[in-house]
Amino acid sequence: HFNYPVRQAAADGSFEWTEHPGGSGAMAQKLREGELDVALLLTEAATLFAHKGDVTIVGSFVDTPLTWGVHALAGSKPSLDSTYAVSRMGSGSHLMALVAARQRKAPDPEFVVVGDLQGARKALENKDADLFMWEKFTTKPLVDSGEWSRVAEVPT
Repeated sequence: HFNYPVRQAAADGSFEWTEHPGGSGAMAQKLREGELDVALLLTEAATLFAHKGDVTIVGSFVDTPLTWGVHALAGSKPSLDSTYAVSRMGSGSHLMALVAARQRKAPDPEFVVVGDLQGARKALENKDADLFMWEKFTTKPLVDSGEWSRVAEVPT
């Protein structure tokens, strides 16, 4: 996982590392509220929030594309134009669903705000949403367990 080197560096106690399951949108909000000093955000979200004046980009951590998985409840066969669960509007899961739709020259999909990965699990299980986009290695355990299937991939 891309956070591993930072987590290892924090282990010596020279700084505090906190995980934020809500993703880049949750971290940007904590930056705005003064609860965080620094955050590692996904490029798409960081660019959006920097454009709005909410955050300042001070550097890059990786320069390789992130591959987003488009996930569905295992056994379902939704269209890529179905309803997407998103952690929040303006989040990476929201922005990448829009990017993917525009790449397909499809209309913008419908969205259901679910807060985080656990909220997405509930939304897909309860059929409140059909699809969820999240970084594919983070969701690999859900695919491997048979709870979700990865129906497409979208590189940034």
